[in-house]
Amino acid sequence: MRILFVTADLFIGEPVGVLQLSAILKSQGHETNLVALRTHKLWQSLVTYAPDVVAYSVMSSEADYFSQADLVVMQYARKTGRRVGRIMGGAHPTFFPEVVNELGLDAVCVGEGDNALPEFLRRFSAGQSLQGIRNILLPGAALAQMPRELISELDGLPFLDKSIYYEAMPFYRTLAMRAILTSRGCPYHCTYCFNHAYADMFRGSGPIVRRRSVDNVLAEIRAIIRTYPPVRFIKFNDDTFAHRVDDWLLDFCERYKKEI
Repeated sequence: MRILFVTADLFIGEPVGVLQLSAILKSQGHETNLVALRTHKLWQSLVTYAPDVVAYSVMSSEADYFSQADLVVMQYARKTGRRVGRIMGGAHPTFFPEVVNELGLDAVCVGEGDNALPEFLRRFSAGQSLQGIRNILLPGAALAQMPRELISELDGLPFLDKSIYYEAMPFYRTLAMRAILTSRGCPYHCTYCFNHAYADMFRGSGPIVRRRSVDNVLAEIRAIIRTYPPVRFIKFNDDTFAHRVDDWLLDFCERYKKEI
């Protein structure tokens, strides 16, 4: 299937969540593309790429912007007679999942989509029921009844697909800064942040804080340096990279200095 990821904007720091999902989908034989509403013309992208599914990645401050964009997608589907799936992920549908009903989407992804999005695509393409997919909420469904999961084995995920980011924004490749995630989750419960609410939402689904192995992280950094030169700065996008001094952090710091 052809999946068009849509963000509001693309900044210097790569959208690592989208890039992770793109890598997973490509590993399963799907095609992916990425556009930003403030940079690209959505209608032209739809006509040129002809996606089977449009996947929105949305922050709450951008919600109104995506309401207008979704009208464009629906207009495109009506005009072309194509069946275009519409799913939304990111912070906004995670904390305000009622957007699935407000926009009449096929589904929203609440939390992590590493397994949820591929399963949604598999069933959508086969015309099968979308009921019961973990982290997927359907129109009219109750959030309390949605099955949930946290991805525990991060080393099993493919490295970030940075190619779609640099295809969408070629200039950013010249800036020589590359982003990476070594972990997911945060151990803290700061009242000004969403993490305490997220931890409550996924309590019992597995550990909130998860780390990749040092070997796996260094292997991705080497792959980035090899595949996306020039590289002069590595940005760690973790919620809290050094939340404690432990064997992992000591090993990483020693090996990073020697090997990278």
